Amino acid sequence: MATAGELTLGAAYSWEREWVYLVALLTFYAVCVGLLFVFGRPSGTPSPLTFPFHQIADSLKRLTGFPAWAMAGGLTGLLMLLIAVIGFYWDVAWHVDNGRDDALLTPAHVMILVGLGGLVFAGVIGAVFARIEGERTPRSALTLAVIGAGAVIAFPIDDLWHRAYGLDLTLWSPPHLQLITGGAFATLAVLMLIAEALPRARPTLVGRAVLVIAAGAALTGLSVFQGEFDFGVPQFQPVYLPVLVAAAAGFTLVLVRIALGRGGAVAAVAFYLVLRGVIAWIVAGSLDHTFPNFPLYLASAVAVEAAAALVGTGRRLRFGLAAVPTR
Repeated sequence: MATAGELTLGAAYSWEREWVYLVALLTFYAVCVGLLFVFGRPSGTPSPLTFPFHQIADSLKRLTGFPAWAMAGGLTGLLMLLIAVIGFYWDVAWHVDNGRDDALLTPAHVMILVGLGGLVFAGVIGAVFARIEGERTPRSALTLAVIGAGAVIAFPIDDLWHRAYGLDLTLWSPPHLQLITGGAFATLAVLMLIAEALPRARPTLVGRAVLVIAAGAALTGLSVFQGEFDFGVPQFQPVYLPVLVAAAAGFTLVLVRIALGRGGAVAAVAFYLVLRGVIAWIVAGSLDHTFPNFPLYLASAVAVEAAAALVGTGRRLRFGLAAVPTR
């Protein structure tokens, strides 16, 4: 594995077959949308213009027990975040192993761009379904779209940054931080989108699973700042790593324990471990790059659950203060 000081410019690409990851995920999305449309049974006689939306909305409501706008925006956002995070860890692994690249539209870069741009699409979809269902535009859907747009803007800013200051070897440059912060906070926006619909939802087993997936995605999102440490090439003092791990665990697990109830923190960590394991397998196995390490958060999940059992979650500030020292 190349160290930070050994990274070089212009490592050659040979990625003809790697486009399959992006194509496969987008195809999966299209197939799911098609199935939701086919099995929809909306009541009434919607107009031809809104008919496809009513078909999909009916399937989503029956499948998840949530209002369709929450699931349409939330599930779209989760898939786009999956595309972006695979592209992110793939891209970092490429640079760690091979140095800088001359190409802009590499498969990893395109996956990041499509995923972050897809967050804007997810926010718009959530708003469109809400209007069709006679609801006001969800604030969380607008938040998701704005965060996605801010992250996408980081791409041209990053190019200008390199033109002005040359190449950098760190994730923590200002344009990179804008990009990864957008992706990280978008996971919270997706969780907010689903949580905003909870008062009007009667979650099915699938709906509850989506909530757990969104919670695990939030923990994954807030862990991306640790990327240099994951690959063993930190450009900053190692003391920052436990601080980043504690911040991600303390903020996310306290939040999801309140949102999901008993066992929520453990469930979120369980999905996080599955997701990070799959990403590691893709990066280190299928793509043959350096293995991306990741914190387990198991002790943190148990500690948060213990704090909730001892002091309860009704008084949020007290619960948060009780859980924080366990980090």
